Amino acid sequence: MTGPWFGNRDSRQNRDDLAPATSALDAAAQALIDLDTRQGYVDDAIKAARELGGTDDLARSWTPVAERAFKASAEYLDATARYPLTDTVGRPNRGIDVETARRAFVGAHRSMADAAAAVDAFYTRHRDRIEACKRALAVIPQQIDAARRAADAVTEQAAALGERDAKLLDLRSVTSAINELSAAMAQLTTGGPAPVQAQSAAAVQAAASALREALEDAPQLATRTRSSLPSVRTRLDSLATRMQRMPDALSAMWREFNQASSADLAQHPRAAEVALDSARHELGRAEAAVTAGAPESAQEAITAARAHAAEADRLIDEVTHRLEQLRSARADPRGAEHPVRFAIRDAQRLVVDRGLTAEWGTVLDAQSARVDRAVAALDRPHPDYWAMLTELKSVRDFVADIVDRVRRRARQDEGGT
Repeated sequence: MTGPWFGNRDSRQNRDDLAPATSALDAAAQALIDLDTRQGYVDDAIKAARELGGTDDLARSWTPVAERAFKASAEYLDATARYPLTDTVGRPNRGIDVETARRAFVGAHRSMADAAAAVDAFYTRHRDRIEACKRALAVIPQQIDAARRAADAVTEQAAALGERDAKLLDLRSVTSAINELSAAMAQLTTGGPAPVQAQSAAAVQAAASALREALEDAPQLATRTRSSLPSVRTRLDSLATRMQRMPDALSAMWREFNQASSADLAQHPRAAEVALDSARHELGRAEAAVTAGAPESAQEAITAARAHAAEADRLIDEVTHRLEQLRSARADPRGAEHPVRFAIRDAQRLVVDRGLTAEWGTVLDAQSARVDRAVAALDRPHPDYWAMLTELKSVRDFVADIVDRVRRRARQDEGGT
């Protein structure tokens, strides 16, 4: 019994001898935990910034701070390896210099405390960006969860619609939306970096929303399409009536004005007739599609019919409006001239006010000369009023462009001061 007793007393003695080093080691270990916690918090934010595609300046600023923390931790690990206070079975180690060990642990402690202070200083300088990165990264799982819930909800909505009327799920708008959602969900399932996951979640939300709209629209599509047919038919009938006035309008222009004033309109009646025939063909196709229960094909045909009708409308208007313009110009040539001259004078005042006379004065004077020539041409036999109107419009557009450029430069100059 005396052996173990003396051994225990010797062990207790050794532990007492190691107390200063043990205390220093415990304090250093706590400093290591503290440094690791602080460093890990910022490291996670830097990782988030990289994953979210942020700039590298934050990571570059963090690198020397992280290296300092790593070296301090390595100093602690080196000290504990060189100065083990216990052997492999936990008995006090008699073979070390206790004071040397204590100084090594204290030095490691000091290095880790300094490194922790550097981490704190870095965090303080970049607190807003660090916290924003962590928040952005933290919200991605919520976005993914919300996207999955949206996909599940709209899938159930599609199933319910199919139970009421299976044909509605065969509509191209619905099948296309379903395929888009399936593709988006497949991309979301593959995972990837944080930015990719966020984009995938957003794509799922958008696809779910598009499918929801398609499902809600499907039951009313046929009714809405059928109700559109009468209005299209009425518009085409109206165009046919208006087309009857085109030959008279062209004949009047040929009788009353220089033929050059209407030469570009000679083929308009035929072109309008072709457009109207195309519109009627598309209307017939739409009516057949409605009867066959294909509302989407009917909608496409209605859209095409309206486009052809718009073209016929434009051609008719160009003929009838040209006659009105020519008669107005013949009755009052100055009525077309005065607004253009006013625009030129207004532009001249603007360039004078801006001190840009040297740059634009001659150019604007040249526009006045163009107006003079255009109006003077009316003194010839069989004047070409349309040439005058066309030239005046060209002048006015040119002057308007000058005014816009002068004002834009003024805004830039003001912004630069």
